[in-house]
Amino acid sequence: MIVRDSDIELLARARGSELRVLKLDLCSGFSTDGLLQIGKMCNGLRVLYLQESLIVEKDGKWLHELALNNSVLESLNFYMTDLVKFSFKDLELIGKNCRQSLVSVKISECDLTNLVDFFNHVVSLQEFGGGAFSNQSDKYTGFKFPSSLRCVALNYMSQTEIPIVLPFASRITKLDLLYALFDTEDHCFLVQRCPNLEVLDTRDAIRDRGLQVLSQFCKKLRRIKIERGDDEEGFVSQTGLISLSQGCLELECLHVNLTDITNEALESVGTHLKKLYDFRMILLDKEERITELPLDNGVRALLSGCTKLRRLGVYLRHGGLTDIGLGYIGQYAKNVRYMLLGFTGESDAGLVELSKGCPKLQKLEMRGCGFSEQALLEYWGWLGRFGIWS
Repeated sequence: MIVRDSDIELLARARGSELRVLKLDLCSGFSTDGLLQIGKMCNGLRVLYLQESLIVEKDGKWLHELALNNSVLESLNFYMTDLVKFSFKDLELIGKNCRQSLVSVKISECDLTNLVDFFNHVVSLQEFGGGAFSNQSDKYTGFKFPSSLRCVALNYMSQTEIPIVLPFASRITKLDLLYALFDTEDHCFLVQRCPNLEVLDTRDAIRDRGLQVLSQFCKKLRRIKIERGDDEEGFVSQTGLISLSQGCLELECLHVNLTDITNEALESVGTHLKKLYDFRMILLDKEERITELPLDNGVRALLSGCTKLRRLGVYLRHGGLTDIGLGYIGQYAKNVRYMLLGFTGESDAGLVELSKGCPKLQKLEMRGCGFSEQALLEYWGWLGRFGIWS
């Protein structure tokens, strides 16, 4: 969404004293001049969310005004933005003025040693993300996160800095390792010390071994997302998926990039994960040979067992799911509202079978499925009900 400085200023002038929550998620078109007006006029603001927005940074005055005028802020988020011209003294002042209310802070990249004074003030802080560890590990001797933290995103943390997290690891409920410099053993070492972990975002460097450890020690896990990493050594397969499904029975959301897969693994998900409402698997192209394709029976078993499923993503490769498999999706995805299908089906017959079911579907995305123009035109009425298709 495009938002202009004039829009933000109009909002601040019209509703400044009443505004409690401002979320600009993945927005662009505005600058720190607009944020300056928010800092000046919105002294009752509880939540300022700017994550991943493209913001033209002119200076850091916006944060200075926020620090001067606000004493009730609960959540400040400019994570994954290019806002770096702010003063750490202003961040410290926010921590001091909002010490009782501030529970979540996620910021852009900066060396964590610059935040020592800020951390000393935020006695109620439960979530922190951003900052960064440098390759000068001796700088962090004696560095401490607030013991109140429960949710952390550890950017550029390596094995050397793991001890910094250990004093409160047993209380961590949410862990973001997407930008940590961890190999498999680092994952294993940390997650087995997080018995209360509920949410994990990481990359496939965790491998099957890491998922096996996770299944043994993190029984409260509700959500896991495993992205593809830059490391070619990353490898998650049916072995890890089976371990995860058998050990983490509270899972509600499972997104995984896989290097190998079998029907048995999907059947295990359907058998054990009865609370699952969001499932997405992407079959990567790292390996030329996949142990078992097509996955028709596995998909059927997963959908039959996971009756609470509302979101389904199946992104495979040619031969991964036949027309029969698409028919199973139509038949068994009775409660699915959002669906992503990639490289599934063999012919127009698969689209025909799919269209016979999915009674609650609201949004469908198809990529690389290869249906003919004639079939797409014929089923335009059915496809046209949904938000996106290709």
